[in-house]
Amino acid sequence: MTLTAQPQPPTPSAPTPSPAPKPRRIRAAYHAVAVLAALALIVLSLLNVSTETPYDPENSGPNGWQALHEVLEDQGVSVEVVRGLNEFPSSVDGATVLVVGTTNLSPESGKDLLQQTAAADKMVVLSPASNIGSVLDLPLRISSGSTAPREPVCNSPIFRDGDTISEAGDTLILTTRVPEATTCLPPSAGFEAGGAQGGSLVSFPASDTSPELWVGGVANAFTNASVTQDANAALALRLLGRTDTLYWYIPTSADLALGNPQTLGDVLPVWLAPTAAMLGVTALAAMFIRGRRLGPIVTEPLPVTIKSMELVDARARLYERGDANAHAYRALQLAALARWAKLLGLGRGAPPESIVAEISSYTGANEAHVASLLVGKPVSDDKSFVQAARDLHALEEGTPR
Repeated sequence: MTLTAQPQPPTPSAPTPSPAPKPRRIRAAYHAVAVLAALALIVLSLLNVSTETPYDPENSGPNGWQALHEVLEDQGVSVEVVRGLNEFPSSVDGATVLVVGTTNLSPESGKDLLQQTAAADKMVVLSPASNIGSVLDLPLRISSGSTAPREPVCNSPIFRDGDTISEAGDTLILTTRVPEATTCLPPSAGFEAGGAQGGSLVSFPASDTSPELWVGGVANAFTNASVTQDANAALALRLLGRTDTLYWYIPTSADLALGNPQTLGDVLPVWLAPTAAMLGVTALAAMFIRGRRLGPIVTEPLPVTIKSMELVDARARLYERGDANAHAYRALQLAALARWAKLLGLGRGAPPESIVAEISSYTGANEAHVASLLVGKPVSDDKSFVQAARDLHALEEGTPR
């Protein structure tokens, strides 16, 4: 009878653990993610600069005019946004021209604007700056005021009985009296009783060389956050929606270049500040990532063993070669003070004067002599150094341990 050995099933081998990722590769991945995130933030900030400008028709934030832009188009008004005088159309006959701010206008560019809008039906200047008088050659100055609701207190077709305008803010005051000008929305009902002439909205009639002109400090009343309050929306539609076409002109720094720049910030692009800030934050993050310690300090054994006596001899030769008797003696004094403090139980932080007093009491030696040895002036020559070192040694050797 033949016996046949049964084959044994193969023994399953233990799974081989996958190697752990190297810390250096992990750090490199973190750095790459940080750089990509910073670049993404920079791109987003650049893309969002134009939509964060106050009173911009594309700004959907609280201080934007996107809602007003959409309402005007819903009412059948064709709105064309003009960013800079170089984009201004050659003809604006019969249209309304809205000018948003005068900060980026100079007297020279103001003259060009008046020439290009001479054939318009109406020009409305909102959010004027302090240069409004010189830019458009108007006898006006601006005075900041309360944003409390105001009543028209004027006879004008753009207002109705019972209208109240909130968030009006700035008051435009005529520096010389102009009888044909109409002033509305004064800061108080009796504002003009004393002879003043002004309000948050001032109009000048059309002439042969200029259209009907409205200048108003009511820009905040037309923002997305305030346009639905009181009669703000109705005033905006009556002021800007009379014609079929509205040219929404936003002056740029290029328009200011036609005259003398007011400040450096007026000629720099608006995206420069947020971009510089983002680059600074990215640079600081990179410095922190690359400059931090990557781990604890690792000690490793020296390739040879050096006897302590050899170190002492080598240091002594260095002192001798450098003629450093004073430095060497100071080292002996500090070492002796440390040994005495330990022997007397005074601790390492005890002042030298206390140690000297305790040594004198403990050994019976003269305190002045002990002080001269341990805290006295360093020696200056080899002979004095040798003698002082012997005295220090004698003081310690004569002490019972």
